[in-house]
Amino acid sequence: MNRRNVLLAAAGVLVAVLIFGSVQTTGAQWRDQMDMGSGTTVHTGSLSLRVGSGSGSSFNFEALSGENLAPGDARQAELEITNTGTPPLEFTLATAGPTVEESGVVTVRLSGARGSCPAAATTDLSGAFKAANTSVATQTFVPPPPAPPLQRLEPAESTTWCIRAKLVSITGAPSATFRITFNFAAEQVRP
Repeated sequence: MNRRNVLLAAAGVLVAVLIFGSVQTTGAQWRDQMDMGSGTTVHTGSLSLRVGSGSGSSFNFEALSGENLAPGDARQAELEITNTGTPPLEFTLATAGPTVEESGVVTVRLSGARGSCPAAATTDLSGAFKAANTSVATQTFVPPPPAPPLQRLEPAESTTWCIRAKLVSITGAPSATFRITFNFAAEQVRP
């Protein structure tokens, strides 16, 4: 045999060893098992939060839509939030803000309180989420620590939030029509 054939044969053996050796060592990364014992019960369910009359975690709050408002005007309305799933859950407002239907940019100050709305809409509400000005529907409302605690709901339990929207400004157009979208984050409460 010449030297070239010996090198090719050695390279072929090396490639075969690497292929078969790597297949044998990755099998443990793809599987795992654990004996849970005979007295263990596994529960299944569905996590579901209904906001207002909608379904899912996003809600267009028509009661707060912006029509015929001047800067400084405020609207408030009650929003019912219900756990329609089977396990207990904790939730918070994740993002919220206005979406302008035509042109222009609006800035809205959103605030919220747990419970029914007060008679007058003059100052920021507090307790449900931290008040903030927002010009986009994706404004984050999960503040950095210390954040307000997540609100817990048992299955079929409801809570009411009072949401206030105050028009701060309109730019780029003499008037604007907008709607406010709220997105909530929820997580299962583990036993």
